Amino acid sequence: MLNSIPVEDEVKQWNEDNLAVMYKGIRSWGYNTTGIHFIGENGKISIPSSMTTEIIGPTISLYILGKENMITPKRYVFKP
Repeated sequence: MLNSIPVEDEVKQWNEDNLAVMYKGIRSWGYNTTGIHFIGENGKISIPSSMTTEIIGPTISLYILGKENMITPKRYVFKP
């Protein structure tokens, strides 16, 4: 999954030095699409506009350590 994420491109807009990457297996994000990106089986990344089903799946998060409440983390959820 991580190979599908253009990490440098995704985090350069934050202009921060303390990038963190976290994988904790299957996660549930409810119906909130804020910061959510889907990764398909082919590695293609898409951003959902709205959800009618719960967002759940293996997730890799990119975030700024200590600033998770100020800078929205990017969550990459595998959705085959």
